[in-house]
Amino acid sequence: MGEKERLIRNAHRSFVMGNTKLQTVSMEGLTYRPKTNQTKLTYEAILHLVQTILTDTPHDILRSAADEIICILKQDNLKNVDKKQQIEQTIQQSLNNEQFDQVS
Repeated sequence: MGEKERLIRNAHRSFVMGNTKLQTVSMEGLTYRPKTNQTKLTYEAILHLVQTILTDTPHDILRSAADEIICILKQDNLKNVDKKQQIEQTIQQSLNNEQFDQVS
């Protein structure tokens, strides 16, 4: 298992265990389900960003990373710079401001 995959799986495991603010935890897979057109577009942007950065990664890992990014973005107590830093740690890649703006 590669370092990126291990980190993302650990982040997802932490998420599923309830260590984040998102309250719609599902033990069987996707935890976030968009309900409006706007949230669907945002989710698709996050998933696209993750797919672009983590090429050749299984789809379930990509969805887990997207879920973790959503959890980070929903943390109201964090400043944007801290959210960006946590997202970068999750995906083990630096984001430019444009990429961060697309998902935040």
